[in-house]
Amino acid sequence: MTLRDVIARLDEFDDGTIFAECATPTARAVGAIEAADGSSPRSAVSLRYLLEVRLAREAIEVWRAWRLPRRQRRRTRSPCHDHCRPR
Repeated sequence: MTLRDVIARLDEFDDGTIFAECATPTARAVGAIEAADGSSPRSAVSLRYLLEVRLAREAIEVWRAWRLPRRQRRRTRSPCHDHCRPR
């Protein structure tokens, strides 16, 4: 599974941790629960701690809230918005 896959399936993971080779979309990654002693789970062997699932969800919510209004503003602008302003 890639990091892109893990991010796309965040709702399938409990509040665990994302482990990945690195922070690129095609990096090998897993979403898993850390052991009580803080060690990495077996499914994350050779992967590094990247981010908690809870924080990843929050980052996506913030990004979507920021992105949507910008896209709506672009659609509501008139075609000559930048060219027709009084100077």
